[in-house]
Amino acid sequence: MQYSKDSPNAFRRHRRRGSPPAKIRKGGGAAPLKTAKEPVEKHRLEPYFNFGGRKFFNHMNPEKPNFNPETPSQEQGEVVKSPQEIAWENNRAEVDKITDRLGLGIDEKIKESVAAFRVHEFTTSQSCEGHTGEEEKHGASFPWVEVYAPEPKGWREAKGEKKKELDREWTIKNLEQQQKMMGFLTEFYQGRETPFDARLAFDRIGAFGGFRVQSFGAEMMKLLPPEEQLQKLDLYRKEMNDFTEFLKGKHFSKE
Repeated sequence: MQYSKDSPNAFRRHRRRGSPPAKIRKGGGAAPLKTAKEPVEKHRLEPYFNFGGRKFFNHMNPEKPNFNPETPSQEQGEVVKSPQEIAWENNRAEVDKITDRLGLGIDEKIKESVAAFRVHEFTTSQSCEGHTGEEEKHGASFPWVEVYAPEPKGWREAKGEKKKELDREWTIKNLEQQQKMMGFLTEFYQGRETPFDARLAFDRIGAFGGFRVQSFGAEMMKLLPPEEQLQKLDLYRKEMNDFTEFLKGKHFSKE
């Protein structure tokens, strides 16, 4: 608060500015003045700034000061995403946008698996989360992800030797993906104990080496009663989800 010119305290201020009155000894003479020792001001960097009663902790580097406490710099803990995180988020967003010829999107319970395949550069073409009972009309009774290399450019119009050359090229691309997937599955199953029918395997699709990743006993589910089919569906989904987490771990551990 600022004092006014004519306030009662004005005299006190003026008096403080002058010399204090001397004390009188008995018998006359002024007593020596006793003055309080002036405190030595210590210059140090306060741990916080005080703006209008609000305290902002000061974490700035003295060599690179940042005088805007509302906008932290990267040195103050700003989260910087890794290339792996950015790639995963972009890939996951793309999976959410994929639709089939009927305009239907990928099943929710298989999206994460499709994204994990794609982030490792597998060219997925179809997938299913697995359906039982009435839902089975919309897909298979087990989860699967299909990998198929895109059709080579000019393949439909090609004839003769050119056609054979493109057939071989297409097949090789799919076989290379099979080989890569086999490496991942080999590592995934090292030391892993799981029922044999739940283990993931390849089911060949088409004439050019495309394949589906699904549990070994998936096709035999149709022989089981409804209650047992539900149990197998849960088991096979868990196996696919565990493999998905394995693939994600491989991706995020890249340097």
